[in-house]
Amino acid sequence: MSAEEFDLLEADVAYFQNYHLHLVDGTVIEASEEYYKPVHQSLIAKYDASGPDSLITVGDRLLGYTYIP
Repeated sequence: MSAEEFDLLEADVAYFQNYHLHLVDGTVIEASEEYYKPVHQSLIAKYDASGPDSLITVGDRLLGYTYIP
């Protein structure tokens, strides 16, 4: 394998951070996001910015969305 081919393969690699969100009612929601996502767009940032009556949206257009109170 040439160095150019290796660089192309390396560019196709994506890293994800996986979360297991444990809700008050005992429900566990699995969510993943890109590891190198900007901090202000991350799930943790959304959680920190949310208030007690806010909803956090997790999902995508293909698999659907989950709304976390």
